Amino acid sequence: MIIADNLASHQLGGFMESFRATRICRFCMCTYEELTSDKLKTSFTTRAEEVHNRHIVLVQKDQTLASIYGVKCDSALNKLHYFHVSRGLPPNPMHDFLEGVMPKIWGEVLTNFVQRKSISIDQFNHTLAHFRYKGTDKAKKPSPLTWKSGQVCVKQTASQMHYPMKIGLLVLGDSILET
Repeated sequence: MIIADNLASHQLGGFMESFRATRICRFCMCTYEELTSDKLKTSFTTRAEEVHNRHIVLVQKDQTLASIYGVKCDSALNKLHYFHVSRGLPPNPMHDFLEGVMPKIWGEVLTNFVQRKSISIDQFNHTLAHFRYKGTDKAKKPSPLTWKSGQVCVKQTASQMHYPMKIGLLVLGDSILET
């Protein structure tokens, strides 16, 4: 079993560690632009073992390709039977889930409610701002959400993202029941 955050997984796996390469994900072939876009994309091509190995060979011949493929070298872990870094390194719940997937999902969900006029972004922000947070939670209150290019933008830290997940359905509860 391997336990690591994203940086450690990238170091162990021979991936680029700057997270600014063209292909920054160790699980798929998405580009930096696709991953950081406000638009939610629901499918990416998996980083297959064969393709990953081919990228390693190409990078060994030309190091400038490392930033294109997101791979800088082979990993000793690839010598293990039944293991390959393209499918065996762990995800990072904080970065991948709380700062990655959840803001995009919440943005899509809230955009849907706003477009259907079930709730406004101002109403949602007002409810989050006036929620009775307890103890240390008061320091981690979510930042106001914004509306940009026809959709809700959710820009939160990992600790702030807990609250839309925990209380978001309470805030949206009446809107859900009405539709």
